[in-house]
Amino acid sequence: MALFGRAPSRPLRRPSTVDGLADPVRHAEWTVRLGSEWQLLDNRGSVLAVVTHPAHSYSVRSVDGYLLTQTDVVAIEAEALIATGAAGLRIRDTGSRMIIADCHRTLAGIVVRVLPSGPVNQRFIARALTPAVAEALTRSGPWFNRIRGRGRGELRNRDGDLLGADRFTRSESGALTYWTIRVEDNPFPTSWLFAVLLACEHLRR
Repeated sequence: MALFGRAPSRPLRRPSTVDGLADPVRHAEWTVRLGSEWQLLDNRGSVLAVVTHPAHSYSVRSVDGYLLTQTDVVAIEAEALIATGAAGLRIRDTGSRMIIADCHRTLAGIVVRVLPSGPVNQRFIARALTPAVAEALTRSGPWFNRIRGRGRGELRNRDGDLLGADRFTRSESGALTYWTIRVEDNPFPTSWLFAVLLACEHLRR
């Protein structure tokens, strides 16, 4: 079930975001330009990725409009979901079709399961990633997104290493009015990391 509703898309060109695993962005500063569409900008103002209909879709697109990741609502088996009454979000890479992360809210923060298991997903992972890369990513999880103060969040892997941090402000209605991201030891391609942070932003409201 699509949480946000799929916006009309161009025919897939199948850009290989998986290639970004070889040289993921690290130690970078990003800004999200908020408006009718959200644009992810680097510190030079170059657009890295776009969310074209943020009120209805957290799917990430390339600058030329191709769909890179799709975010859907799913029922994720976790005791924490019973405690919070929350649904989970699932992020899929549209080129390889593999699920790159499941995210759900708990009382302690947001849990991000990296490359979640399951026979179908494991087949997609095996086609797209080398065993060494897949194992390293899986072993880095689960990741955790937690609020560390007013308008400050952190994303860390299971060993506590900082993958990224963000600062944000909201209007009285709860809408984002400002959002910046500091990327640290991130192992994901840009569009994947942005999709995870978008899911976390939705879940932490």
